[in-house]
Amino acid sequence: MNIFEILASGNRILKEEHVSSTLAWFLDPYHDHGLGFEVLKRVVNQAFPGSPLHKAIEAGEYSGLAIGDRVQLETIVELEKEVKCDGHNRSIDILVSVGNRYLMAIENKTNEASMQGDQVRQEAVGLQEHEDSKGRDIYFIYLVPAAAKAKAELKLETIPQGIQSKVLTWSGSQSIVTILQEILEDDGLGKISAISTESRYIIKSFTRFAANGFTYYLGTDKTASVGGEYDKMVQGYLEVAELQEKGFIGYYGGVVVLKNDLEEARTNPTKRKRLLSERPFKWAENRRDGHTKENWIPVSEIKKLFTDSGVV
Repeated sequence: MNIFEILASGNRILKEEHVSSTLAWFLDPYHDHGLGFEVLKRVVNQAFPGSPLHKAIEAGEYSGLAIGDRVQLETIVELEKEVKCDGHNRSIDILVSVGNRYLMAIENKTNEASMQGDQVRQEAVGLQEHEDSKGRDIYFIYLVPAAAKAKAELKLETIPQGIQSKVLTWSGSQSIVTILQEILEDDGLGKISAISTESRYIIKSFTRFAANGFTYYLGTDKTASVGGEYDKMVQGYLEVAELQEKGFIGYYGGVVVLKNDLEEARTNPTKRKRLLSERPFKWAENRRDGHTKENWIPVSEIKKLFTDSGVV
């Protein structure tokens, strides 16, 4: 059983803010997972090894103080920290404050399609100019899918030089997934304090979910597939636009319903946002046996419908 896959099943999808909340829970050393500084320490070591921030966390955890006194290393984890830049309000997904000297921001992207515009620079500049940042060293992590690493590194070139920055990926080598897997391995070997059964379950479930691209789909016998390809979940038109000019998008109700939804989206901002970035679609290289034909629209046609509607 995987609670994350259950919540993301059917026509639902866990949003980036839900994933950020889970990661923030892991990063908070004083939360009820019982992991202490393990996740925060390893993420910082992966992104900024040997940095003053890394040394501060190491010293705070292993300074020889009694366990009850270690809370003197004040560490606060916030979600959706609002900053302003160029007249825009921006929300940093996760902000970790360590002592009164260090701030570490994490901008989380679970799919490449949402890496749009000047967001990263504006968040970094906005955080640097925020009154809470005075006298503090700022670190910035851009957390993205492995396939988007090169694109993310280009984005980081736009932020101020006074901010240390690093791209981390969700999966692949030296990623969040491997960090969590290493914690599980070290727990099994007795290299760290024992992790509770409940926390092990959450780590294992979240790791599998992240490694699977934060999607859930039921596997089908390949003999039922015309092209031998499994369906893949994509998130909204912005990600559809990244696909090749082939294949089919499953839209319940087909073209008729999509046209009605697009018409409503023209005047309804909530509907528009859902169609552009939040609505989960199924994509398949070929129509399968058993697919309701009218529900599967060619990618080229669905793009034209969106464009002609004036929604994008």
